[in-house]
Amino acid sequence: MCLLRGVDLKELAGSSNAADHFEWHGANSLMDIMRACPHPIIGVINGFAITGGLELALWCDFLIAAQSARFGDTYARVGITPSWGLAQLLPRVIGVRRAKQMSLTGEMIGAETAQAWGLVNEVTTDQNLLQRAWDLAALIAQTDVTTMSKIKTLIDASINMGLDQGLKQEVSVFDCHIKGVLSTDIEIPWS
Repeated sequence: MCLLRGVDLKELAGSSNAADHFEWHGANSLMDIMRACPHPIIGVINGFAITGGLELALWCDFLIAAQSARFGDTYARVGITPSWGLAQLLPRVIGVRRAKQMSLTGEMIGAETAQAWGLVNEVTTDQNLLQRAWDLAALIAQTDVTTMSKIKTLIDASINMGLDQGLKQEVSVFDCHIKGVLSTDIEIPWS
């Protein structure tokens, strides 16, 4: 399990050499590591997901939030623009108008609103949060790793493709994958 701790953006903005202490972008940045991960990332939000924390949450494959979770984008308030994809991902997840409302006002939203807007998949009690995440992880662990990874990649790629291109990509992946499945001695559920 990985726990992430936030950064005080006001303190960071006031430091003359703060940028030297972080690898914001590139192959070793957390965002790029998350993007390249072939395995599902379950975001578990207990408390606040604000600004950079919200950006990291947006890179997760899905989010489970505690009832007490709060979400916000305060970049405009602290005078820093997003650079880990918030301005690209948030409108895709919750819609352009809601993204503008969050980003331009800095207003916080609660877990129930985040779920209604499509930002989080589920809201559960604070006490049940980690157990629900472990339950989902156990379900994922029961799937075929290769197939699951290919499906995740297809879904991720669909964001940048039109429907026709996406369908062609899906058929291409299926054709390659099914040849591998049929050449092994595994039992196919539908046969």
